[in-house]
Amino acid sequence: MYSLFLKIWLGGSARRVPISGLLILALVPLTFVLQVSENMIEAISLRIIEAESYHVAVFYQETDIRPADTLDAVKSAMQEIEGVKAAYSEQRTGVIVAHGAVKKAALLRKIEPALFLEFDRNARIILLEGRLPRNTSEHSLQDNASVQESEKRQEIEQNAKHNTDHKAQREIIIARALAEELGVARGDTVRMVEAVSQKGVLPRISKAQVVGVFTTGYETLDKNWILGVYDGSGLVLSEYRTGLQVSDPFALPNNLVRASQSENMNIQEILQSVKARIPPNAYLSTWFEQNYGQFSLFVETKQFLFLIAFIAVFLAVVTLSSTMGIRLLDMHKSIAILQSMGLSRARFTFYLMITGLLYGIMSSCIASLIGIVLSWQVNTIIQTIDTVINRARLFFGYHSSVSILSKQVYLDYIPFSINVSSLLFVMICTILLCTVLALFPSRRLAKIQTIIVLRGTGR
Repeated sequence: MYSLFLKIWLGGSARRVPISGLLILALVPLTFVLQVSENMIEAISLRIIEAESYHVAVFYQETDIRPADTLDAVKSAMQEIEGVKAAYSEQRTGVIVAHGAVKKAALLRKIEPALFLEFDRNARIILLEGRLPRNTSEHSLQDNASVQESEKRQEIEQNAKHNTDHKAQREIIIARALAEELGVARGDTVRMVEAVSQKGVLPRISKAQVVGVFTTGYETLDKNWILGVYDGSGLVLSEYRTGLQVSDPFALPNNLVRASQSENMNIQEILQSVKARIPPNAYLSTWFEQNYGQFSLFVETKQFLFLIAFIAVFLAVVTLSSTMGIRLLDMHKSIAILQSMGLSRARFTFYLMITGLLYGIMSSCIASLIGIVLSWQVNTIIQTIDTVINRARLFFGYHSSVSILSKQVYLDYIPFSINVSSLLFVMICTILLCTVLALFPSRRLAKIQTIIVLRGTGR
């Protein structure tokens, strides 16, 4: 009996593909895609949470021109709360940045020096060239004083002219995509048009020196960012926030990852403490609430991928079941001999189910191992494919380079981690379906008339 099912596994002859190989070939791409897509979604989510939205953010509804005192007070109050790892003040302003004749709209983010170091330490921003902006409080105070003096002088002496330059030039780092559009590099000086309050809203032109070019690894997120040092200066049309970091951002309410009950209770206590200490004109927003549309799309993408995975596994197992039935029919004489020796229908069905179970276990384990190795080397695979495509394009006269994964949409580098949940999903579905669908070949084989087969007159 064992030799019979070994023949089923190996295909009965050297010229046939082992039956398990059919299932492995179907499961390897599936495992690879699930692993890579989940790693990419997780990495994109972390970049958004850590580099853009904070774990929790305190927003201010009033348009206070000089909100430094309010932000400092809230920051100090937040740092006293148990469970809050860090608090940072930030100012965001929409600006027009110009270099030469090129002008682009950008988002100027003024963040604290400590957050710059946090970004750099955790590789949330990657400096491609240059350095981080200098941190000197003295420089910031001079900058604020120059702003005030410039505004007064503009009001008194140049009432008809609505722009001026800073005496103290700021240092900034600029996103790679924006730097390429503007044609700037480290050491260049750019002009930025901001809005100031001076008997209304007036533009102010300031100069800033580009001391570095950076990327978060996700161009869709940072393509129009300019990062500078937070100095507490007030500008109209600015958004102010206090960003908070907690020990586990995924314990906050979200649809991506489910936290344990104890973690949920702990994080709720932290949120209640934060709400009790913020001013009346402020409100809280978690990372999931700030990017609800994008993260909901990630959730739907994961659900769709699991649906596709189930359909792919089902079709692969149906193919395996059909192939198994055909090969069993090819061995009808051996089966007839076993039946003549007392093999019952129930026992034969049981053997087929055990065979299907073994097929499922071995095929899913082998496919998972191959899929993990491929996902580990996914960046090398993508780079190799891009190289082959671009060399082929160059051979046919196309000098522009292309990539199968655009940096404007996907990550520059896809990190590797083993997603146990997706692996278990594929393995359990494969094993269950292989076991259940192994019953179908037994129905047809149960109709074999042993005497006729042994006589050689039919099946």
